[in-house]
Amino acid sequence: MGRSFFSRLAETARDYRLKSAFALLFVNLFFLALAGMNDWSPCLLLSAYWWEVAIIWFYSALKVAALSTRFLIACLLASLLLTAVPMYAFTYGIIVLGQCGRTSAWAAGINNFFQPPVLFCAAGLLASHGVSYYDNFWRRRADFYGEQADSYAISLIFYPLKRISGWLLVFLAAYVFAGHRELEGGEYFIAIFFKIIADFFTHLYLHRPSARDKYAAGEPV
Repeated sequence: MGRSFFSRLAETARDYRLKSAFALLFVNLFFLALAGMNDWSPCLLLSAYWWEVAIIWFYSALKVAALSTRFLIACLLASLLLTAVPMYAFTYGIIVLGQCGRTSAWAAGINNFFQPPVLFCAAGLLASHGVSYYDNFWRRRADFYGEQADSYAISLIFYPLKRISGWLLVFLAAYVFAGHRELEGGEYFIAIFFKIIADFFTHLYLHRPSARDKYAAGEPV
């Protein structure tokens, strides 16, 4: 019989000491505070999170490369086509088109990606996810070998989708709650705050010790 949601939540709570989760939390809260103090457009901070989709896929690709060369090309392409590209297009289309300029949103959104504040935030997210990659995978990569490594590599196809699903739901809920109108700055920063909370607990759950142990033993998670 499967374990209850509450027992999994308790396990997640016991794993609060994960350094990578707190690195992610600190970076996100720092950028949220920085955006508020410098009166950044909410679209700038949101564009940094679209960079995060690419960053998460990038580290997933590095994991696959380190685990199994047999499935490297297939896993990378499948992960890109099934998770990273659809999630980017879906969220960019629904939220950015509705929030960052409407009729000229595609051009405005693309320009936002290369603004200095956005690149600064993206660099911080790249670093925080790098901590997670090193702490939760690289130091333990020797635990995976043979069929276990292949199985884990295949499971990483949907890792980017699982990793960002929580905060995508937060943004979509905020968009629907607002009646598809352009959110005010304060409302958007509240949504981003809840994005950070969802991100934190999703990270904890996906990197909980029992999940690593099951993968290492070749068991399904």
